[in-house]
Amino acid sequence: MSETENNTTPEADNKPVKKTAKARHKHAKKPHPLLFAIALIIVVLLGTGYMSWQFFEKQRSKTDNQLTVVNQQLDKMQRAQRYQSEDQQTQINTLDEKQQELRRSFASLLKSRAHLRNDWLLAEAEYLVKLANHRLILEKDINTAITALEAADARLKEVADPALLEVRKILLEQTQSLRTIEQPDITGMALQISALKKEIPALPMQTPDPATVQQRKATPSSGSQVKSWDQLPKAMWEDIKSLVIIRDHAQAVQPLIPPEQHYFLVQNLNLQLEQARLALLKANNSLYIDSLSTAKHWIENYFDTRQQSTQSILNTINALTAKKIAPAIPDISRSFKVLHQYRLKGFVPDKSKTTAPDQTDKKAKP
Repeated sequence: MSETENNTTPEADNKPVKKTAKARHKHAKKPHPLLFAIALIIVVLLGTGYMSWQFFEKQRSKTDNQLTVVNQQLDKMQRAQRYQSEDQQTQINTLDEKQQELRRSFASLLKSRAHLRNDWLLAEAEYLVKLANHRLILEKDINTAITALEAADARLKEVADPALLEVRKILLEQTQSLRTIEQPDITGMALQISALKKEIPALPMQTPDPATVQQRKATPSSGSQVKSWDQLPKAMWEDIKSLVIIRDHAQAVQPLIPPEQHYFLVQNLNLQLEQARLALLKANNSLYIDSLSTAKHWIENYFDTRQQSTQSILNTINALTAKKIAPAIPDISRSFKVLHQYRLKGFVPDKSKTTAPDQTDKKAKP
């Protein structure tokens, strides 16, 4: 009994055990939903991560390619810049060499032609001295001559050659001699002559002018007024005295100019004064004196010299005639001769050979 029971007991016990394992197997085949969601999320994350990794890898590869291209371009630009810098440096070095060569050439030229500027200065000085001689001889222009001589001396000062001291001394002496000349007031004298021309038409003539004649013709003579027989002889005597005028002339009587020719006389006087003014401006002393003398002679012969206006004009003409319009001009040709000899021979000639102009200068000085 016991063995039967013992044999049956394990079978009985195995059955429930098998059922329990099956139940567990069935239970294990049905996973939990949370685990499935977690697994799904993990799969999605892995897929997303993989896709992101691929995307970033593509971007990184693209960026690397771009960086490579940029670096290549930068290298190319750096090489081009380096080549250009080297080329520019080469050009700069070449220009420096050329500049140095030009400087050496210019220094050599200045060294070999050191007198080039001095030649120009000497030529200018000689031209200025020549100009001073021409202005002084032809135009009697003392001021321009002084200015030209001073400019010539300034040019010789820049030359700084001791051999030119003698020339500069001559120039200074001639300039000082020109300064001592008393120059007349040409402009003021010309204005005085122009003022005289305006006063000529108003001068009273020795014969009655046309206006006075017309006035006398228009005014009837009333004669002497007689109120009684006793006054008649006296009135007759006054009328007779008015008809006869007795004049005592120490010299021969000049024929009086008719009143109708007053206009032509005034115009001729104006022409003489204008001629005197032009002679004054041209420094023609003889023509100046002759024109003023002719004008004075006509005024004394045809106009009333007892009037104050006539006397004033005559006094002005006398004052103008007494003035010297052409003072003695010294000879300044020696400076030009000496300077010209210096330019030709390179030295100042012996002073003893050029003393003749100095004697002329001393004689010509006023």
